[in-house]
Amino acid sequence: RWPLQPTPPEEIKFFLDAGLELKVRADANRDSDPLRRGDALPNKPVTVVWANFWKADATKVDDALMRRLAKLTDLEYVGYNFEKYDGVIVTTDGARELGALVNLRRLDVCHHIKGGFDGSVLAKMPGLEDLHVAGIPGAAWARHVGGLSQLRTIDTFNVSI
Repeated sequence: RWPLQPTPPEEIKFFLDAGLELKVRADANRDSDPLRRGDALPNKPVTVVWANFWKADATKVDDALMRRLAKLTDLEYVGYNFEKYDGVIVTTDGARELGALVNLRRLDVCHHIKGGFDGSVLAKMPGLEDLHVAGIPGAAWARHVGGLSQLRTIDTFNVSI
């Protein structure tokens, strides 16, 4: 997809400071290599299209961060899973903020959500092509998968349906 709305540099810095890895798109031809905490900010207008929580500081990942992430509506990938997850304070409501990401094509989501992941946000992601679900108890999320007409793959790990 091109052109996209540029992401303000202060938003890029906020997410990098929280430990998220980001990929940005500056033109229609390719995305950047992952940007990480401590990397220099891009020196031209770019759009964040990829956000991964794997190395994030779990104590900085809360509902407010999820609300800010939801404003990055050009995101095509969110990897909500953690290498070290002690202290994650995202609630079900915070996870529902992801429903604003209507251009999302891939979502990785894990069980580190207080109150659980009910899957209701999936109905707001018509272009979702790939879904990875890890460690989420219950089948509430699975009821929402049937409406994803673009879904090509679904991977599960340690889930019960």
